[in-house]
Amino acid sequence: MNEFILTIVSVLLGFILGQSADIFKNLKENRERRKSIKKLVELEINKNKTLLTKYWKAVAKSEVIWFEKEKFNFVKLAYSINDIPFPKLSRMVWDNNINSISDVYKSNDIMELWDIYESYCLLIETKSHLYLKENESEKLGDKVENRVQNGNGFIGNVVKSLNFDENASDLAKQIKTIIENIIGVEEVKFINQ
Repeated sequence: MNEFILTIVSVLLGFILGQSADIFKNLKENRERRKSIKKLVELEINKNKTLLTKYWKAVAKSEVIWFEKEKFNFVKLAYSINDIPFPKLSRMVWDNNINSISDVYKSNDIMELWDIYESYCLLIETKSHLYLKENESEKLGDKVENRVQNGNGFIGNVVKSLNFDENASDLAKQIKTIIENIIGVEEVKFINQ
């Protein structure tokens, strides 16, 4: 009878130890997965910030005079924003791990990260609007120029410029604000050279 009890106790002890080992193994794997996701999100954000900083420095260097009569010229900024190739910002890590984010981060950290990634989306959307506005203005200028029989391009360019300038300033202000919030205002200075 003692052997029977000893056998049962041994089987139960083996089962408990096996389950404990599985639990500890799963805990370790989950901890490593959370650390990995955190590191990848951090790397993705840093990469995007670096790309935006390089882009913004190129935009800042693209003009010699940014201030006219002590006022920043956002129309020039709009043209420069469209002229300099925009970097491809990544959301892949965030999007692929969105279901695990709540397991990895505290709620206030999630809100901060959410704001960063939403800023990327807003920036890309606003940049697209600015680009489309320039294309729309060019088409309008071409259309006007085609209606003028003996035009040399002057009237079309004026119409294009007036149409673009009307809306571009607000979009450029918005883009400037978003980028400076992401990379920091101190990173890039717009100065008259």
